[in-house]
Amino acid sequence: MGWTNSHLHQFKVGLNYYSDPAFELDDFLDAVSDESRATLGRVITKAGARFTYEYDFGDSWQHQIEVEKILPAVEGENYPQCIAGEGACPPEDCGGVYGYRDLLDALDDPTNPDHDDTLRWVGREFDPDHCDQEEINRRLRG
Repeated sequence: MGWTNSHLHQFKVGLNYYSDPAFELDDFLDAVSDESRATLGRVITKAGARFTYEYDFGDSWQHQIEVEKILPAVEGENYPQCIAGEGACPPEDCGGVYGYRDLLDALDDPTNPDHDDTLRWVGREFDPDHCDQEEINRRLRG
């Protein structure tokens, strides 16, 4: 997504949870596995499988992810990789879905009282309609 992973987050695959052990989510859930030790290929074994990614428990970004296809790896390619996308990552700490909607409304309307402050906060280069696949794939490579 382009976020910093500085907020609580978790992946839920079936009845299994994966997260950063530093978050100590197993104090609230029966068992949470270390996300750094899990790979998509090990936890998802068939096309059509779905799982949930929740980021920033305060803003509550909920992502329902479906694995559409599992293809054989191509030698010389880097994985994982983004092959398509739509729109920019919402800015960190913008208030979840509803806060992001308000942010977009403020950016779209120069007469909105929050327009100038919002523009300063996100930066003039922020384009909510632009998905930067090159940047996404750079981040995926680590």
